[in-house]
Amino acid sequence: MSKRDLSRVLGEEDRARRFAERIVELCEAGDDEERIGREVEGFLAYLTDDLEIHLTHEETDLFPALAARGLEVETQEARHQHEELRTLRRALFGVPRHDAKALHDAALALALALIRHTSFEKDFLYVDLTQSEARAFREGVDGDRHVPGLPRPGT
Repeated sequence: MSKRDLSRVLGEEDRARRFAERIVELCEAGDDEERIGREVEGFLAYLTDDLEIHLTHEETDLFPALAARGLEVETQEARHQHEELRTLRRALFGVPRHDAKALHDAALALALALIRHTSFEKDFLYVDLTQSEARAFREGVDGDRHVPGLPRPGT
């Protein structure tokens, strides 16, 4: 995985957390049902497209590299959390849109799980990256430079 790719992954983590925090705020504020419904539809679209791509990218590209660094238990836990997020997403999809309470409860459960998950990855997976690696990833430096311990692009 290139530094540019990992930079994108870390940015996606931040975006997922912000999206989930907005859902939690709306649910806890008791905002009007119509607004919550609109936000939930946007949340579902995000979860189905962007977040699913992100989860798959982590599972196929990033987790194996982190497991090779000795974070096998942590990557297994992250995979378990990914499955929990997928289960909660399917449950939210199954809620009738006219059932405001069930929609609220399912969206809140999923948003809280997503916040817990992004915190876990930040605290237990990405902490293994050195400060300079993380800075390089976030800056999205040239792909031909590579971080020791992570595979080179195309390998």
